[in-house]
Formats: sequence, structure tokens, C-alpha cells
Amino acid sequence: MTLPEGRLCHDWLVSYLDLTANLEAPESLHLWTGLTLLSACVQRKVFISLEHGTVYPNLYVIIVAESAKVRKSTAMDFGRELLIEAMPALRIMRDSMTSQGLIKSLNHKVQVVKDDKIHEELRSDVAIFADEVANLFSYERTRASQMVIFLTRTYTRPSVYDHTTVRDSTVRLHNLYPVLLGGTDPRNLKVLPDDAVGGLTGRLIWVIEKGRRANNPGWRTDALRATRRALLREYLIHDLQKISRLQGEMQVEPAGMELYNAWYDELSKREAHDPETDAFYHRCHTTALHIATLLSLAGRDDLTITARHVQGGIALVEQQLPEIKRVMLWSGGTQYEQQRAKYIQYLQSNRGVATRRALLHHCAIGSDDFDKLTATLVQDGTVELPPIRLKGEVIIKLIAPASQVQ
Repeated sequence: MTLPEGRLCHDWLVSYLDLTANLEAPESLHLWTGLTLLSACVQRKVFISLEHGTVYPNLYVIIVAESAKVRKSTAMDFGRELLIEAMPALRIMRDSMTSQGLIKSLNHKVQVVKDDKIHEELRSDVAIFADEVANLFSYERTRASQMVIFLTRTYTRPSVYDHTTVRDSTVRLHNLYPVLLGGTDPRNLKVLPDDAVGGLTGRLIWVIEKGRRANNPGWRTDALRATRRALLREYLIHDLQKISRLQGEMQVEPAGMELYNAWYDELSKREAHDPETDAFYHRCHTTALHIATLLSLAGRDDLTITARHVQGGIALVEQQLPEIKRVMLWSGGTQYEQQRAKYIQYLQSNRGVATRRALLHHCAIGSDDFDKLTATLVQDGTVELPPIRLKGEVIIKLIAPASQVQ
């Protein structure tokens, strides 16, 4: 295979996964972190032109996993540090900020080449890394709603965005290009206000994992391997910088268009009458193009999207529907909704059946509260208690259709 001109890796994303292969976090976390880095580095320089508008490849990605179990922060930190080293001028923000503080930091001047001439242009590129989404949105409902509104409205990358401050002055942002990579414990999803459902959640990519792929204490016992990893990291930084200099319109090959059109038609015929997932369905075709663009940029410089890239984008988008259903289940704001979500999710992950002892231990609540919750779920037809026992243990069985409990 011939290397793209001037690059040191055949495919940036494949090489990034190779670099992170020995880290404990599952590959999916590194895959989406890598895609987010690509999304951030190209800023607003590459695009697909469609009749209804221009598509830029920015991503909003949220990793959902219980604290410490999956090493989500480690995966995100690894990627952020690489991006900072490769793109020191890029605005990279952390999660402890308000929407007002974020907006004030965005406008900046950059030099761009147009018609073979160098021009100055106001830009608002930003990569937001939120180790804990609860810190980004906050438990204070007004602040959370303000952040949701800002991220929702700017996701489409308007060339001009006027924001009214609390003192009724106007801040005008130019050429927005926001990218988000966040992580959260499922129990903290309740920070998302009700107005996020359908708007922001329909634009988010959810990566849900239960545990790390391996236990690796991290000892450096092989000098040759350590040298190889250091060299590969330098290659990735070099190539990310080269990718960041690409600019222009992406061209989709006819076979890619044909594949996309067939999927688009099939998608429009699905009966997805579910308010919790409809928003994603209505936008996921564009998300697939975002991903296809990034898959192309990872391995070639000619701004061409092939059928393989389109297929990759479609495949990753199709994985999102069950994830969205689970997130909606977890994001209820009351304590009862949170407990119910954890209870049902455990049953679903165990093929719909569990002992009372195992389920009580998983839910980590008092036995009286657990029994009250179980009685409520029995009464509303979600679970049943079969008369049989397993080694003397009470059995709890999930009986509601998936559409009713997800």
C-alpha cells in the first residue's frame, strides 16, 4: 500500500488504534476519541456541498460508563494531549465553564488562503473535552439549559451566530465549528434538562461500555516496544498536522452516492415513531456523512469519499439506536427514574432474568426500597416473579416488550 504523499502512516485512525491497543479502555472509546481528534483538527476547512446546505464534519460524542470501570477519562486524556501537541493554536476547552464563558473565548482571527491569496478571517473553532458531562452542564437548571441551547444551535456551524448575554448585549460569533468529547457516569445523565431531548440528544453520538477490555498496570518492561510507541505517536502528530492543512470540497464517488441513497430511502421507510429516537433518525443521515468524511481524511489527501467510507459511516450510525434508547432510559431526573433505569438495564444485560440477591446488589439501595420498586414494576407489567426458585433464590423476570422499557 502506498503512503499518502507526505504522511508517515497509511491510515491515521488505524495507527491511532494501534497506538492505544495496550491501554485498558475498550477500543470503541479510542475509535471515537480518534474520530473526534480528526474532526477537531480539520476545523472548518473541508466540507460536502448538498442542495440543502453545506456539511462540515464536526462531532459531538459522549462516552457513558460507570466511574473508574472503563478508563474513559484515560482514553480522553490520551487523545486530548496528542491534539494539544499537534494543534497548539486550536482552542481546547475543559468542562468547568459556563456557556457565557465559552462564548467570550471563541472569536479569533486566522489566516486563510482564498483564490491563492492570504486573507484574515474571524473564526470560532473550539474542541470541548468534558471529563464529566455533569460539570459541563451543571446541576443548576438554568445554566444547563443555556449550555444545551448553545450546543444545539451551533452544531450546524452557522457562519454568523448572535448570542444575547444576561445583560442584553450581543456577542457575534463567526464561522462556528464546535467539537465535543465528553464522558459521564450513567447516574449523572439526569443533569441533561428536558429541553435537551430531541434537540441536543439527537445530535449526540453515545458510546456505552460496561468494563475495560483488559487489565494493564502499565509497567514499561519492553524498551523496544516503548520506543516503537513513542515513534508511532510522533508519526500521528505529524500526520494530524498534515491533515489539518487539507481544505476544500469533498467529492463522493458514484458508488458511494448510490450506497448512501439506498440507505437514505430505507431509513425513511422505517417506522420509528418514538419521540426519544425520532430526533436522531431525522439527523443520522447527515451524521453518517460527517463520519464518512473523517474516515476518508484518515487515509487519503485527495478529498474523495469512497463507498467504503460511506459504508463505514452508515455502520457506525446504525449502532447508535440501541445506545440512544438506553441513554433515554438513564436520563430521567427523579431518583425513582434512576433506580428503575438501573434495575431494568441489569435485567436486559442478563437476558431478562436475575436473582433478587444479584439485582439488589447491583442496584445498591436498601432492601425495603428495592422491594417497593419491584412491586411497582410488577404492577405496571414490567417484571414478574415466577414461582420457581434457583437454589432457594427469588427469580425476577423482565416481561415487558423492549419498546416499553427502553
